[in-house]
Amino acid sequence: MAAPQDDVRATKAKNLLSSITALSFAQREDEPLVDELYQAETAHLQQVLADHQVFRLVVNGNALQKFYNTMIQQTKDSAALRQEVAMRFLAVAVEGSGMEALDQRVPKLLDVVYHALKHQHVSVCVPALHILTHLMFNLAHATVDTRRLVVDQIGRVVPLVLHHVGDVDLNAASAPFFIASYEALYVGCQSLSTTFRPFANKIEAACLPLLSPPAGTSTDVATSILPAMSSCLGAVAHATAVDATTSTWQQIVDRVVLTLHYQLDVLGGKDKASDGRTRPAALKPWLKDTVMPTLPLYLQAHRLVYKVHVLTSMLAGLLSSAAIAEKDIVLVAPDVLALLRRAFSLRADAVGKQSAISEDGRQLPSSVLYGSLPLLQPHFTSLLASLVTSGGMPMFRFTSSIAKVVQLSCQATVPSAVPALHKALQQVLSALGGGAYTAVGGLVLAWSLSHLQHLAPPSSAASVQPAKVATAVAHQSNKKKRQRVAAEAPVEVKRTSPSIHQ
Repeated sequence: MAAPQDDVRATKAKNLLSSITALSFAQREDEPLVDELYQAETAHLQQVLADHQVFRLVVNGNALQKFYNTMIQQTKDSAALRQEVAMRFLAVAVEGSGMEALDQRVPKLLDVVYHALKHQHVSVCVPALHILTHLMFNLAHATVDTRRLVVDQIGRVVPLVLHHVGDVDLNAASAPFFIASYEALYVGCQSLSTTFRPFANKIEAACLPLLSPPAGTSTDVATSILPAMSSCLGAVAHATAVDATTSTWQQIVDRVVLTLHYQLDVLGGKDKASDGRTRPAALKPWLKDTVMPTLPLYLQAHRLVYKVHVLTSMLAGLLSSAAIAEKDIVLVAPDVLALLRRAFSLRADAVGKQSAISEDGRQLPSSVLYGSLPLLQPHFTSLLASLVTSGGMPMFRFTSSIAKVVQLSCQATVPSAVPALHKALQQVLSALGGGAYTAVGGLVLAWSLSHLQHLAPPSSAASVQPAKVATAVAHQSNKKKRQRVAAEAPVEVKRTSPSIHQ
């Protein structure tokens, strides 16, 4: 019964594919569709193809050949929108097909990808990068000739990707391009580690533009790219010689940790103009930021918070990299824990002047730092969780240091950052298990109970005390005595206008 049903589905899929091929690029000189409608229509058709798994059912035949010929031809159209739509159709086809069905088409697909990356708009590059990523990810299932062809083309394609990442302006329109680029580089480092070795340093450098986005770029846009970029940076260690994987990874971790210390220097008022001469040369690209001095004071603080977010995401991506083992994380754990201790020791009342920036412009007022603490602390609590969960059982040797960081975080965390701390502590306790109860678990339990006491309702004795005082006062005839008793009675504060968010 299964075979006839599959035949029926395959026939319907072929008919659907033929219909979409005829309609998607039909000439409408008499009534051309506006760009928005054209994009909406073709996006719907692409979703239909994916939902019905057309390219899993149709692996050969005239309908499939005509589809590929039409789409490849349209990638050479003069209109950028038609090129983009054709590339998106090709991406749907490639991602929905098995490698055995793509072997004969890989040469043309790689040629289309290369020309899209070399000559076309970033919107056309996004589906081209999706095609490249899929081919690299599934290369192990391809024939030897196909593998050799893809490896040969990597030397032409990767430099184009790296060039665009450094050259394209970061904004809301280009964010999908950056995400697709970092995903392609990540998959390439993992699947073709030997081929990507010559590009390891350039891939690391390609991750740095997110540290200092251009003026006017929304941090929300840049933040949306962070997961892809962090994974890409963590995969750089794959693209190294086997005997150099740990050392390369450790060098990148050291640079991230030092850069985070620099941000804490600025936040803590310990940065001096003379410190720049003593910093390692390899750290200069990480610290370069021409936008920061041009911003108003509170926007400088906001940019520092954003930098901390980027750097902690980078460090979390490095700690979770599949290229290294738990024994490698142990090597950097003391430095990361020292960084966290310093971060949670930061206090607004111990920094700078209350209302003025320092003379050299490198020390934030304590009021500005105080305003930034609720945004800073969740990033460091997430980093603590990443370190402990990635380090595994060997992290038990640092139990006392972890306990100190946990204690500082519980003492220093502002109310708005408590949910992030709860989430991080759950991961820490789950990773360490019951063996760390004495050092860490008991501390967290005591802190949690102290918070619960503040949420508990007042005792019945305290609630009836105001009523007793009021009765006693009513029987007093002396005005002064009534005033004195009323003044000694506890004041009950009530919220007159509850918040709609609570």
